[in-house]
Amino acid sequence: MLFLIRLGYSMAPLQDRMLRFFFLLLVAAPIGLILAGFAGYRIAKRALLPLDLMAARAESITASNLNDRIVVEHPHDELGHMAKVLNHLLERLEQAFVQLQRFTADAAHELRTPLSSLRATGEVALQESRNESGYRESIGSMLEETTRLNQTIDGLLLLARAFCWHAPRRHGPTVRTRRSL
Repeated sequence: MLFLIRLGYSMAPLQDRMLRFFFLLLVAAPIGLILAGFAGYRIAKRALLPLDLMAARAESITASNLNDRIVVEHPHDELGHMAKVLNHLLERLEQAFVQLQRFTADAAHELRTPLSSLRATGEVALQESRNESGYRESIGSMLEETTRLNQTIDGLLLLARAFCWHAPRRHGPTVRTRRSL
């Protein structure tokens, strides 16, 4: 005797479940990707906020407020190290600007003194009538002052050439960074 049992089960409910799951994934996956992208953007934005604040602070520093510095909140992390380096750079720039202001004031004084003397000598020579020797004396004094002026200007040009034209231009290594975001 041989028995044969045949069982059958409809696959329709399983196929129906699989179809609903497929449509759920079809809708949920893009929404999930959009939410994940938005969350990633917010996290990255928040992580880069200290860098944005540092950049904004650095951009606000001009020649008129070189004594301002970047706040170092965490001196032992990478951003703290960068802030300290930028502050040292600002300090050196401030010192250079102070030296330049002193030099400019000194140079202006060195040029103004002979010019004032020239002008005064010329005005005095024109105010009163003189003989030939009086005019020669005035012109000789004026020539001495122009010689002094020329020496001052030659010294300034020599300094300018030494620092700008003939000084070797040293550029540090260029660091190229990739944008990772």
